[in-house]
Amino acid sequence: MDDDQGQNSVTDYMGGHDHLYDDHRGTDIALYNFRIMDRGVAVVAAAGGTVIATTYNFGDRNTTTPYPDGGNGLSIQHDDGTRAFYWHVRQNSIMVEPGERVEKGQPLAFVASSGWTPIPHLHFELSGARDPWEGTYHTLPTLWEDQPAYVGTAPLWIMDAGVFTVEAVGGNTGGITDRAVKERISQPALVGSSESELYAWVQPQGNWNDRFTVSLIDPGGSVVSEDGQALGRKTRYGWFAFALDLGGETPQGSWRLRVSNGDGDVLFEQPFEVGDETVYGPRFRPIAGRSLRMGGSDFSETLWAAPVGSTVGYELIGAPSNVTLDGQEITIEETSDQPFRSRFFQVVATDDAARTDTMWYHLVDPSKPFNPAPGSTAQEDREISTPGFRLSQNHPNPVMDSTTIEFALDEALSVRLTVFDMLGREIRTLVNEVRLPGLHRVGFDSRGLPSGSYAYVLETPRGRASRQFSIIR
Repeated sequence: MDDDQGQNSVTDYMGGHDHLYDDHRGTDIALYNFRIMDRGVAVVAAAGGTVIATTYNFGDRNTTTPYPDGGNGLSIQHDDGTRAFYWHVRQNSIMVEPGERVEKGQPLAFVASSGWTPIPHLHFELSGARDPWEGTYHTLPTLWEDQPAYVGTAPLWIMDAGVFTVEAVGGNTGGITDRAVKERISQPALVGSSESELYAWVQPQGNWNDRFTVSLIDPGGSVVSEDGQALGRKTRYGWFAFALDLGGETPQGSWRLRVSNGDGDVLFEQPFEVGDETVYGPRFRPIAGRSLRMGGSDFSETLWAAPVGSTVGYELIGAPSNVTLDGQEITIEETSDQPFRSRFFQVVATDDAARTDTMWYHLVDPSKPFNPAPGSTAQEDREISTPGFRLSQNHPNPVMDSTTIEFALDEALSVRLTVFDMLGREIRTLVNEVRLPGLHRVGFDSRGLPSGSYAYVLETPRGRASRQFSIIR
């Protein structure tokens, strides 16, 4: 937020001048790319209060049309007297109505890119240009329960990175656009050993003169090719692309794309496989997620996720009774039988080599009551969504003899899935290997374990997530 209200001058709460622009009255919280946006990243209420107004029917992807008041959004009169505005949210994703009471932490909508913005992010603003951040320049007390560290002095870090071939960008590596990177360029399921050149893209965030190096590591651990870049300014949201020489005869096996800082510290690694020929797995296009508002009219669309040379099948996962799938045609009737305000389901596309991609649907029925709060016995099963992967609740739960755990990966990742008891003791490791992008189902046999509460933990280089479940005898 710009705390210096003078014209043509910018100063944030710590006195910095680089991570904002003139007269910006709020805090922007961005996502790495639109593929993360498609999964549905929730905007939650900063404090309890009453919903004043909502707007939800504008387009929400890479829009630069000056919609009024930031596109889709809502305002809430908080109990402490502040009024907050939550802007740029996803079309039809708002889960509250004017006049309704909301509590702190309650889901309101999903992050998107509606209004005048080319990147998916939430714009959070308080009336009266009140900056919620406390610092050396803006000294009013912070309004955050646990104020995050100042981004202006944060060390270089890598938001995302991956490899791609000429095919992924339509044969024109010189014409790669911001939009292509923000849609997350497709990484091949297999890179062909005949490829003479491979391309890498990197999304860094850092400060002036921070340097990073991009390296290709072969199955034997040797650096085959590398390139680098020094940031010429403080980078809030940028990307770089590099051409990397594979060195002729490319050995097949597990390779790694590595990004290191100027001191040689590894900041990011992305595994990929080299095989006989380059193969791309299924990918939903042009989008991989949407929200729909029930009570209007029926909705239908033709799904498409087939890469060249592959046969793809489509499967509904967790859909309510008003949803039907006939081949590639999905129909959602406007009358919903969902018990609560918000409902999620997926369509999974699977190719002939069992590679998958997922289309995420979110249904909002304003005539239904709010979803129960976390911890309630009536809570709807949901997934934990983190950039790069999602972890779903096991089914069935509670467990008598066996159950199935599902997780989905947006990219090939090293995965460890472990079951613990409530004392933190490791019960069993279910997965400990690199898994390819897509939906994965893992069975867990609970026979021999006593009744009680347990947890399973999914760990990846992108982070970790956990879920609890119960065993009954």
